[in-house]
Amino acid sequence: MKKALVSAVVVSLVLTPFTGAVYAKEHNSKKSSKYSKQDKDSNGIPDWWQSKYHLGFGKDLALKDKDKDGLNNLVEYQLNLNPISKDSDKDKITDGNEDKDNDRLTNSQELKAKLNPLSSDSDKDGIKDSYEDNDKDGLNTKEEFIIRTNPVSYDSDKDGINDGNEDKDMDGLNNESEFLLGYNPLSADSDKDGIKDGNEDLDNDGIVNKQEARKMEIEIVNSKGEKLSIKYESSKYKYQIKYKIKDKIGVGDVKSLLDNFIMTPDMTKDEITNQIKQSFGINDIIKYKLEVKFQNGKKVKSEFKYKNNKQKQDDDDHYNDGNRNDNDDDNQDDNHYNGGNHNDNDDDNQDDDHYNSGNHNDNDDDNQGDNDQD
Repeated sequence: MKKALVSAVVVSLVLTPFTGAVYAKEHNSKKSSKYSKQDKDSNGIPDWWQSKYHLGFGKDLALKDKDKDGLNNLVEYQLNLNPISKDSDKDKITDGNEDKDNDRLTNSQELKAKLNPLSSDSDKDGIKDSYEDNDKDGLNTKEEFIIRTNPVSYDSDKDGINDGNEDKDMDGLNNESEFLLGYNPLSADSDKDGIKDGNEDLDNDGIVNKQEARKMEIEIVNSKGEKLSIKYESSKYKYQIKYKIKDKIGVGDVKSLLDNFIMTPDMTKDEITNQIKQSFGINDIIKYKLEVKFQNGKKVKSEFKYKNNKQKQDDDDHYNDGNRNDNDDDNQDDNHYNGGNHNDNDDDNQDDDHYNSGNHNDNDDDNQGDNDQD
C-alpha cells in the first residue's frame, strides 16, 4: 500500500511540470494569436509586424515602399519579405523582380497588372496570368510589359488605336502580329538582314508578311444552293493555322486549295471574285461573303450576290452603280447600297451593314468586331 502511494506521488511530481508547460504554451499561443491579429491603424498589416521592422504606424503606411524595391509594405508582408531590404533572400535579385508564383511575371509586374503575386492563375480560369489579356487589346500580360504598354488599358497612349494594333517599330506589322510571327516588336528588322519584318516572307509563299491574311471567313453559295464555308486563323504562340471547314459543294481538299487563294488588302471586287472561282473551281457562284484581317491590322470585307436583269433594272431606279468612298464623320451607318467598292475610313465606330456587293476596306482604328468576325 505504501509502495503504491509512493509511486502515485512520484508520477504526480513527474507529470506536473510537463502539463504545466503545455498549459503555458497553449495559453501563450492563444495570447500570441490574438496579439498578431491586432491592426489598430486598419491598414491590413498587423501591428507587431510594423513594430518588428520599425515602420511606424498609420493607414498610409501600407502603400509606402521603404526599401525602394517596387513593392509596398502591405505586399512585403503578404509575401513574407523584409520591408527594409531590397533583396530579402540575398540572391542578388530585388524583391520586386522576383517571381514568387512562377508565372513569368515579376512581383512588381503583377501589382501593376492588378494580379495576385501569390497565385500563377489569379482568376482561377486555367490560364496563367502571363498569358491573360485582361484589357482585350490582343496582347497578353507578358507581351504588354515587353513593349512597355499598360496591361490594364486597351489603348495605353489614348490615340484611338488599341495596343495590339499599334506598330511600335514602324515595320508594317502591328504589335500583335509581331508576337504571333516570332519577331521583335521593338525592332523594325529583327534578324538584321536589311529587310523590314513586314517585308519579309516568313513562309516563302511569295507574299510579304504584312500582306498575309491572319484571319479569314468566307462563305460561298453555288447555283444549287450548296455552301462552302471556311474559317481560319493564325494561332497565337505558334505560327500555325486553325481551320474550320464545312464543304457541301464537294470541292475536294480545301486546305490545299487555300494555298492558291491569295488575298491582298488592295484587291478589287472583280479580282476577289475571280480569285475565288479559280482557287476553288466554283464557276456558278450566286453569292459569297468574305471577311479578312491582315497581319498589318487592315481589314477587308467583300460581298457578292448574283442579280438577274429585272433586279438590276430595279436597282438602277434607286442607286447609281460605281465606286463609293465613305469618308464621312456623321456617325451614321451607310446602308443598303448594292454596287461598287466601299472603302471604310470613318471614325464612327459603327458597322456598315447590308451592302450586297463590293469591297469593304476597313482601315478604322476602332478595333471593334465587324459583324461576327471576332
